Amino acid sequence: MPTDSFESPLTLAACGGHVDLAMLLIERGANIEEVNDEGYTPLMEAAREGHEEMVVLLLSQGANINAQTEETQETALTLACCGGFLEVADILIKAGADIELGASTPLMEAAQEGHLDLVRYLLQSNSNVRAQTQTGDTALTYACENGHTDVADLLLTYNADLEHESEGGRTPLMKACRAGHQCTVQFLISKGADVNKQTTNNDHTPLSLACAGGHLSVVELLLAHSADPFHKLKDNSTMLIEAAKGGHTSVVQLLLDYPHSIMMTPPPGVANQPQITQQPGSLHEVPEACRVSTREESQLGTSSAGASATSTTTTAGSSTGPKSPAGRLADSLGQKQNTLKSLLRKGRALNESNGGSSDLQ
Repeated sequence: MPTDSFESPLTLAACGGHVDLAMLLIERGANIEEVNDEGYTPLMEAAREGHEEMVVLLLSQGANINAQTEETQETALTLACCGGFLEVADILIKAGADIELGASTPLMEAAQEGHLDLVRYLLQSNSNVRAQTQTGDTALTYACENGHTDVADLLLTYNADLEHESEGGRTPLMKACRAGHQCTVQFLISKGADVNKQTTNNDHTPLSLACAGGHLSVVELLLAHSADPFHKLKDNSTMLIEAAKGGHTSVVQLLLDYPHSIMMTPPPGVANQPQITQQPGSLHEVPEACRVSTREESQLGTSSAGASATSTTTTAGSSTGPKSPAGRLADSLGQKQNTLKSLLRKGRALNESNGGSSDLQ
């Protein structure tokens, strides 16, 4: 404990659960509402530590059950719920504690920490499942942000809003994606959460947030459920840029290998359509455009070696900028085909000069 901190003897007794000592101090005139440096009363300290007998004692001595801290509006009940002390919460609620009091309600505190039984108890006690903080967060957004899938499931059965938008427009799914909670993301998608919903401040989507966080398994999951890899944010950032900014190599590689490479502009009318979910083809598979190109070349017949060399030189010289992967592959195939034709011509010439008939076609 810092040397300049203040804890009254009663607060220390309450925090330690020393009921007899606390009773003695109260009988000797100790202030039952005196706060420490954190703004906690003895009752708050007892509730935070889960001391049931101490809570009962302080309540019997007239402690203010709904006293709040100044900065965060915490109460004895919110502190008990944050710690997961179901029995203490039950004592406080039955004694008249306000179940909706606090900057974060008791339900939010329990949901954030993943205390499933306590969440169920509070819901059965008619806690408001859609209550919001000043930043628009709810019990569901807190549960999803922290990966408590079982709590999220329970909250939804009590009519929590699946698509609720907290500050900036982030939904529970977005919160789970940004934090990288794959199981929670899978659960929310199964419940119908919108994988392409956009935030109001910068058009972030669940996928862009997962990319920014470097959560490979979540990115794969979203792409498999038709998340749009071509989406651009208001600042023109892309999924690839979001991943690259964080140095997330595995996510960058996944995006580069994804069907319809996201480095290329999607065809007209495709940008806003659900993406295919099949696995990428082999990295060595020749694109159809390249196969068509080589078939057309093969039908043109052979030409002189000089013409081929001139054509190759002209083609190389005419390139004024970086080509797409498909374009580079097409050039490579074309060069290999020209080399093969040249070897065939030399073979025929050599065979004829030796007086033989060429078997080469």
